[in-house]
Amino acid sequence: MKQENIIKKKSYALAISVINLCLCMSRQHKDPFLTRQLLRSGTSIGANVREALAETTHRDVVYKMSIALKEAKETAYLLHLMRDTKLIRADTGAQLLKDTGEIVRLLSKMLITSRAGAKSHIDN
Repeated sequence: MKQENIIKKKSYALAISVINLCLCMSRQHKDPFLTRQLLRSGTSIGANVREALAETTHRDVVYKMSIALKEAKETAYLLHLMRDTKLIRADTGAQLLKDTGEIVRLLSKMLITSRAGAKSHIDN
């Protein structure tokens, strides 16, 4: 399950980056609503990944990873908003969007593989 270790590592690193960004934004008194939303979604990805890795049933793992994917997509949306409204610097936004995009791709691939495996298992 090497991919799961990668997603665990990347989601944790993203959470740290998001926390640091939100702390900086908070000190600068920048949009508290978007800052809180970003903090919630950006840290929720890793929390859901860890919960998924602790689950015992295939169905529960897929469910938690699906939630992590939704949170990653919300994080990307918020980062786009913040970058495009100049709440965050373009270079900061670009790096965080790159990191979030990698997580979205990993989670999507994991879910597609997982669902395909479950379907073929049911068909046999």
